[in-house]
Parts: sequence; structure tokens; C-alpha cells
Amino acid sequence: MKFIKIILISLLLSIQLTHLTGQTNSPLYLVEAAGGCGAISNCTLNKVCFDVMIIPDTTAIISSYNIWMQYTGGDLNYQSDISCLTSNGTDNNFNSQGYYRFSGVTGTTVVSENVAIRLHNICFTYTSLENIKDRLILVGGTVFGSI
Repeated sequence: MKFIKIILISLLLSIQLTHLTGQTNSPLYLVEAAGGCGAISNCTLNKVCFDVMIIPDTTAIISSYNIWMQYTGGDLNYQSDISCLTSNGTDNNFNSQGYYRFSGVTGTTVVSENVAIRLHNICFTYTSLENIKDRLILVGGTVFGSI
């Protein structure tokens, strides 16, 4: 949806990778959903969807993750999400405050250092393009002191 001017900001995500001593920080970023994992944007239905991408900082096996999204301002509302690599985990829905945390659990996928992969798909609805124009959507980081 090229006409929607939503600024996408990449933050760091602490993501647990097995075969490591703990967690690692790998950059996350959003791209407009292209299909292949989850839903895609649909202007007729006032729906915008993104794929959460990650560039692993090491070759390892990813087994679980938790990711916060922040979308304050405008009238974006969480609609759906799905993990692209693992089973869906428990979510925390703070949609009314502009926050949503999703997770992927019980899976194992090999990721390669510096090779971008599609991690998760998330969709939002909106009532008007004017109300979401130039709004920030943040991915990663912490909310309420938790990852």
C-alpha cells in the first residue's frame, strides 16, 4: 500500500536462540505483507498487514520469541497475527493502549547469520487512511518492563 505513509522504525529484539548461551539482539523491521505467511493488506476492507522480518546476528536454531508492537495514534486496531516459523504462542492484547505482544513457541527453525527471514505476520484495521497517515508503528523492544 504505497499510498499509506506509515513510518516503520526498526528496533532491537531480544530473541532466544538455542545453541547460544542466552539471548541475542538481532535487528527487526517491517515490510508490507507479501503473502506466503499470513494475510495481506486489503484497502477495500480497511486492513493493513505487515511481515516482521529479522536479520539474525548468528547462525542458530530459533525455538521461541516474544515481540511487542506499538501503534499509538490514529485508529489502528489489532486484527490478527500468525507465526511464520513456529506455533503461535500466548499474546498480550493491550490494543486500547496501542500495544500488542505476540509470540512463537514450540518450533525449531535454523536461521543463518545476516540472512533476513520472515518471522511473523500481523494485521491491523483502520477506519480512515487520513487517521493513520504518518503514524508510527514500532516493532521490538520492551513494554511495561517485559520483553
